[in-house]
Amino acid sequence: MANLDWPSGLRPLNNGTAGTAPRVTMYTRSNTAVLYEGALLVQLTSGPGVYTGTTAAHAYQIVGVAANYHGASDTDVYVYDDPAQEFLVQGDSAVATPLLKVGWMGPVTAVTGNTTTLQSKSELDTSALTATYAAFDCLQIVRQWHADDNDQDAANAKWVVKITDKAHILSNTSTRAT
Repeated sequence: MANLDWPSGLRPLNNGTAGTAPRVTMYTRSNTAVLYEGALLVQLTSGPGVYTGTTAAHAYQIVGVAANYHGASDTDVYVYDDPAQEFLVQGDSAVATPLLKVGWMGPVTAVTGNTTTLQSKSELDTSALTATYAAFDCLQIVRQWHADDNDQDAANAKWVVKITDKAHILSNTSTRAT
């Protein structure tokens, strides 16, 4: 069965702490980047900004995932920033022996968001999965997503992931709103 190709960024699932609701923190920013819901965000000097995937430094500056759409004039940004948070994300291609890929890491495809749904179109770059951490690896596979409409052996399969420990920078709280 073919999986529906509908990338929508990183969608939060209940985090691992007793099934509690995802944590959302408000950050303040001065940059004017449009942030699509589900987009991976990095910590810039001007506050949370879009992960572009063009520099390895970005993979070490991730603050979390945009909790909703933020226009260019929005100064308050709501971010899923719990390091234990799990997300559902679509892979961009088929994965050989997917059961063996749990624990592996991979980068995110950084693309412009959907201007109609206001959601990110980022996906897990499954063609670049590695068993050892590489420069651009931001996500780690926690488990397969078990659903009747998700063929794990086909392209566009859904995965449950976490932001890698090396990528998450919660210790930098300089732009958190107080």
